[in-house]
Amino acid sequence: MSLVWHVEEVALNVRPSPVETYQDGWLIRASGGTVRRTNCISPTPFRSDDFTSVLAAGEALYHRLGRPTIVKILSIGDDVDEMLADRGYTIDAPSQVLLAPDIASRSRSKAVAVETGAVPADWIEAWMAFGGSPPAGSFLSASLSAITLPAAYASYRQKGEIVALAYGIIHRGILGIDAVATRPDARGRGLAGQVVSSLQNWAHQNKATSACLSVLADNPAAHALYRRTGFVRHLYDYHYRLRD
Repeated sequence: MSLVWHVEEVALNVRPSPVETYQDGWLIRASGGTVRRTNCISPTPFRSDDFTSVLAAGEALYHRLGRPTIVKILSIGDDVDEMLADRGYTIDAPSQVLLAPDIASRSRSKAVAVETGAVPADWIEAWMAFGGSPPAGSFLSASLSAITLPAAYASYRQKGEIVALAYGIIHRGILGIDAVATRPDARGRGLAGQVVSSLQNWAHQNKATSACLSVLADNPAAHALYRRTGFVRHLYDYHYRLRD
């Protein structure tokens, strides 16, 4: 399996959808909430060349749920993108997948707690306080509860309060990082970077050798943060096609 598809497996596993159907090598995911990747049709390396029946099944499901149909498109040469454009699907959320090829040198900050096992309740509460709504927090909690791989939840605390956080999972030697967030009044101080580095340190101690994450293409501040924490390889791009 190529590195791209290995990393795509990590991306699927770092944010599971509690509801999904596998059809002709595609995953039709429907977690609820607003997160695109857990509410879209996602490719796998075993995808069929005939996407028509998969799209029909996805459109029928999302119509029943009162949701738009969303398809994830990777930059590896599928004809699906052109077909969806012809059907009126618009591009949404162009993103990049970044790789930190060597995490051995990352250190853990003494101010960062890294907890394994069940997701800490105050971690979810802090994530919601940083801008996630209570319904979004419920969907995130359900997704995290579906994780079956080694997982860790990192949080930077000041005076007992979480001011920056992220979580990660390890899949086949690669750390996948997600939900990197900082309290608005604590931004610009490098706290998120310390959280990310601490997760890399945890993963290295658990036999991971590299790390990956995704970031919106038009988020220069996030790109700068991730470069500072070792994400120096731009592995591939993806975007979504959406139609209401």
